[in-house]
Amino acid sequence: NTEGAEAVPARSMLDGEIRAEVLQTVKSGLVKVIVMSIIALVVLVLVLSANWQPKENYKNMNVAFLDLDGGIIGSSVRSVVNSSSMPFSMSELSRSESLESARRMVDSGDYHAAIVVNPGATDALINAYKNPNAHYNA
Repeated sequence: NTEGAEAVPARSMLDGEIRAEVLQTVKSGLVKVIVMSIIALVVLVLVLSANWQPKENYKNMNVAFLDLDGGIIGSSVRSVVNSSSMPFSMSELSRSESLESARRMVDSGDYHAAIVVNPGATDALINAYKNPNAHYNA
């Protein structure tokens, strides 16, 4: 029985008070979603980093090395990798290989990465050292 009950006037979304309540609810929910997303991301990063064990995984990496220059830069890279305890294995490619063939080997999965010293890199570096205005692009 609705006798004696007061009729509640209909309210519209255009009503400033209702709009403010809805906006506050949306903002509150959005903040909660963002905070929970950040927490989930941090937990995911922690779990993945705990399981990654980089020192054990680096030894499985095979890196190709291609020295198309034959100068100081290539020999420096080679000596650093050979004389230190780099956590990955490096295979030197023949100088008859090209940048494109090194890229194909990485793309096909034969190597995880490739270090390529471009032809003329040493001469360009020496020129840049002697001439401060020279453009060095190795």
